[in-house]
Amino acid sequence: MPPLFHGKMLMVDLSDGTLEEREVDDDIYARRIGGAPLISVLTKKDGISLGCGPLTGLPCPGASMAAACVDKDRKHRFAPVMLNAGQEIKLSGFDAIVVEGRSEKPVYLWIRDQVADLVSAEKLAGKDAWESISSIRHEQGDQRIQVISSSEGPSASLNFVSGWDGMGFGGAMRDMNLRAIAVRGMGEVPVENPEQVLARCSEMMKSSGKLIAGRGGIGSMAPHEIAGKIRTSGRNRACFSCPYPCMSFIETGYTAYPGMLLMDQKSVIHLAKTSAKDGDILKDLVKLHRGGRCTWESPANVTYETMTDGVGEYDLIAAGYVLGICPRYLGLIQPSLQAYCELLSIALGTQISKEAVLSLGNCLMKEVC
Repeated sequence: MPPLFHGKMLMVDLSDGTLEEREVDDDIYARRIGGAPLISVLTKKDGISLGCGPLTGLPCPGASMAAACVDKDRKHRFAPVMLNAGQEIKLSGFDAIVVEGRSEKPVYLWIRDQVADLVSAEKLAGKDAWESISSIRHEQGDQRIQVISSSEGPSASLNFVSGWDGMGFGGAMRDMNLRAIAVRGMGEVPVENPEQVLARCSEMMKSSGKLIAGRGGIGSMAPHEIAGKIRTSGRNRACFSCPYPCMSFIETGYTAYPGMLLMDQKSVIHLAKTSAKDGDILKDLVKLHRGGRCTWESPANVTYETMTDGVGEYDLIAAGYVLGICPRYLGLIQPSLQAYCELLSIALGTQISKEAVLSLGNCLMKEVC
């Protein structure tokens, strides 16, 4: 098992309700590095999976992402699982979570510190995405649980946040009768040369300020005429270990859920162009998100979801899905890929070239590996 990983994966077969912890061969890490390339060789036909990159959970810019994979029409497509979820998946002790089959009755997968269970989700019948998240957190007694939930629509929600799943991960979960994946991890990330790793992460964080140049909030990613229509609370937030606060808090109008963290830049831009009144934009968006919907889906030929209008998939985005770095941060802020690869080499204790990372990311995009 190389540093930065735990050497274990969780296999879940919903058809017979079995869960199995398996070791991951060192050879797979050597060939696939991690993230999307790792789970692409593990994902079953018509299945789904989650996997962390080697840098996921480290305190370097944008290292919050786990990759969510959907096998659809014999093509693997990937979406970024953000907020604190990537880190918690990493700290749960599993490098990959692979799910196949279909449950006879609705269930949710509950993972914490290398322990996993399938829990009846019949109590979630009739509940939307937000209500399901609240119910699971209440049942398990921890409001910090990261919950990926499915609802009526094709898009999954993560902790009341939508706009990251344009690949149909939520719809695939629903078709498997899997209402949610709930994760809580409180382990550690094993690294080589920890003092050097922390020093390099600190340097990268400091240098990110010039690249970000004061930008922040959902309005910073929209044209000026649209940004003026987005009524936020004025508070912005970033995901774990990210210096770019790209999300904004908004009021929802619901007593039980008064505030929402807005990540869905694509839907905001679309609704701003189509809603009759400016005040309807966020109201319409909240209704969509509670039902597991956005105003958009990624085209079938897209491999890597970027979450961001104006940012398409290209080699830097592909590299982020290998490493565990947010595609929005990479696409908008344009940090140095070489710096991430140097950090990875220090943390692994083995030299990993930028060319190797780019090659792996691009081969998935071109469907040749």
